Parts: sequence; structure tokens; C-alpha cells
Amino acid sequence: MSVPYIATPEERGLHQEVSNLTLKISRPLVRYNANKPWPKFLSGGSCFVLRFDCGLIGVTANHVVDVFEADRKDSLSNICLLRTVPFDLLNKIIDRNTALDIATFLVTENELAESEAQALDCRGVNWPPPEPLKGAAISFGGFPTECAVPSQPTNARFAGFVSLTYVEDV
Repeated sequence: MSVPYIATPEERGLHQEVSNLTLKISRPLVRYNANKPWPKFLSGGSCFVLRFDCGLIGVTANHVVDVFEADRKDSLSNICLLRTVPFDLLNKIIDRNTALDIATFLVTENELAESEAQALDCRGVNWPPPEPLKGAAISFGGFPTECAVPSQPTNARFAGFVSLTYVEDV
């Protein structure tokens, strides 16, 4: 049994800053049926945006796109939002990989700004990223469906989740 990690006041401040940044970079990809009455659950997945010289690239899990595809086949009234911005995810797909469970898609500067997201800068010396080191700190964040609450269109809430942990294996 491991001893619980207890952060110092300085570490807690740093952890809060990392959590805030993680939730600024992570954006919800929301789906809902426009024909169903409010309040309704806004479910979906999470994504983040990378900035390259060629433009903005969104990244999500391929299984998130699979669910959007199934929803659209079920009903054309199923809508996608990038946080609160109407977003045509299925027509913006660049590539998908089922084995790695990853999908990439185009994002415009306006969509990035309107969704109040922050892109990770992958230009110049920031790319490619360094290989993670075993034992290095890492942060994960997103908007799990388990945190969804019924919402009205004027007060939709997105419950985010952040985990700060360490790399165990590369």
C-alpha cells in the first residue's frame, strides 16, 4: 500500500494552475438532439487543439467520432458543438485510427476563439514533443459523460475532470 501524496501549499498552487490550464486546453465536444425538448443531457466527449504552421488541428478519441456518426445516422437533428460553438465534426475529419483510438479534425481560428479554447503551440522548437520520461508529472483533463447534467440552452454546464499523475510506462 502506498502512502498518500500530500502537497505543500506551494505545490497545491502549482497543481491548481496546471488544472486550470488543462481545462482551458481541453474542450467538450457536445452532442444532443435538437428536436428533443429542454432540459436535456448534453453528452459527448473531449478534445484539444494543436497549432501547427499549416493551421489548427483538433484531436479526440476515435470512439467519440464513432458515437457522433451513429447519432447522425439515427437522426439528422443530432447536433455537435465545440463547447458552445456549432461544429460540423464529421465533415472536418482529417484522419482516424481505430487501433490507436484517435481522430484528428480541422478547427478554424474563429471556432477556437468562440469556444474559448487555448491551442497547444506545436510550431518550431515545440514539435515534436519530447518523449515522456518515466516518473515525470502528467495532466489529463476532459468532460466525461458521467459528469453530464440536464441543461437548458441558456445555462448549459460542462463539468470538467482533471487528473494529475505521473508517467508509469512509455
